[in-house]
Amino acid sequence: MALSSLEAQMKELFETYDTDKSGFIDMNELVKFVKEVGDKIGEPIPESACEGIMKDFDTNSDGKLSFEELSPILMKVVPKLVIKSRTKALFDSYDTDKSGFIELNEYKVMVHDLLKKLGIEKKFDENEYAEKLQQWDKDNDGKLSYEECEKEFENILSKLDK
Repeated sequence: MALSSLEAQMKELFETYDTDKSGFIDMNELVKFVKEVGDKIGEPIPESACEGIMKDFDTNSDGKLSFEELSPILMKVVPKLVIKSRTKALFDSYDTDKSGFIELNEYKVMVHDLLKKLGIEKKFDENEYAEKLQQWDKDNDGKLSYEECEKEFENILSKLDK
């Protein structure tokens, strides 16, 4: 039986952190997993939580986590990693000058493209684009960082996926 996409991604993530290729995640690998994955999904987890994670999920008390034992955690983090990856790729696709920001000219292209993908026919004039950008621009610097776009992109991607 073929693995589902989620299962395959879970297995890949597990194998990434099973650095000694033992088929298990030991405490050192768990510490790295928790730190890096927590940071990637924007939910930092203190290293001190690793002992509790090991205790709670190591069902056979062998001091290491099998894929099956870590699966409940993987099932929660893999979709979050996928969403982060997709929102970052969307941001990067419109940050055409690779400045790390979406400026007004890039924003215009982005809005036009995304509305078209959503099946919405709408035209904006220059002032309307500037006003719309300002609504997303939390720090009022006239450009959008990834962090300022992230939640809106998650909403847009969920609509495009339907």
